[in-house]
Amino acid sequence: PAAAAGIGTTDTQRVDAAAVVRLDPSPEVLLLSDHDFIHALWQKARDGGETFEAVRQAAEAAMMSETPEDHVAFIVTGIHEAYAVDKQREKDKADAARAARLAKSQALIAIGIPNSPDLLDLSDDNFIRAVMRHAAAGPEVRAAAATALAADAAAWREFIANGAREAHQRDVANELKELEEKDRAEAERRKEIAARTNAAALFRITPTEAMLALGDDNFIRELLRLAPADAKSGELYAAGQRAVLSPDPAVWKQFIHTGAEEAYKKDDEARRKQIADANRRLAIQIQAAAEKTGVNPHLVATAKKALAGTDEDVAKFLTADSQYRAKRQSLQPASGRPAGFYIRQST
Repeated sequence: PAAAAGIGTTDTQRVDAAAVVRLDPSPEVLLLSDHDFIHALWQKARDGGETFEAVRQAAEAAMMSETPEDHVAFIVTGIHEAYAVDKQREKDKADAARAARLAKSQALIAIGIPNSPDLLDLSDDNFIRAVMRHAAAGPEVRAAAATALAADAAAWREFIANGAREAHQRDVANELKELEEKDRAEAERRKEIAARTNAAALFRITPTEAMLALGDDNFIRELLRLAPADAKSGELYAAGQRAVLSPDPAVWKQFIHTGAEEAYKKDDEARRKQIADANRRLAIQIQAAAEKTGVNPHLVATAKKALAGTDEDVAKFLTADSQYRAKRQSLQPASGRPAGFYIRQST
């Protein structure tokens, strides 16, 4: 029948595809040709914004094709594969946001500032300002905070992840140096407390007085016992387990004073690499989709430039604002359907 012209997919396949973009297809929509049905999916994906970014791009690529098999492939499998990319990106973003929040919590514990949702919910730069103003922040912490604030977003993240804690360690060392001249035993006691407080902060634990009074091996055991579930898969937890299994007290002390910090930094580097790798994969997908449609030449050029740069360049490219600027010189026809041509921006 005429209504079935250009239809190579079943109603079930179409309903499954529509469910991806939360479209409840009417009988009229189910009678559209595969190409026009994809257009209906594309409109819904476009309206969904970043949640369906990969689906939208894949739909545009499918609509640009004049081959019926490509239209069928998108409806049957392509939209589901693209949505898997979108879901992974959402998970990566959520993981990155959670890691950023945990890093703030660790910084507060290390410095001795009480954790609160209000502090943890602040943007990176405002969080640094709050730390800088807090009475617990020593001269080194305040100086490091000011240096970070004068730099870029990468410097803000580095201050939160490592800089605040390291600056606090310098503050403690300076105080102990002054104290050591008057009372060596008290200086040594405070040095031990500072090392233990720092190690506990890496596990996101605020140590109690009773914990601080434990022997080195039992202190590490308590850290492992109280460690959050998500911390038990990293190098920090594994290094703590190795240390506590050793019969050598020097190994216990080394873990508390330097080993925990070294292990945490390995975990931190692995987290950053995971996020950076996920960002690069997404940027490559965006570039490939834009090249395929030919509608956004400036987006392609911007993606290539970012991918040739640093991880920070790629992260910046992936922000909604950056992609909007890269796309905005392209025209969208009144029909909403991607055209087979584009207008280049004049130099």
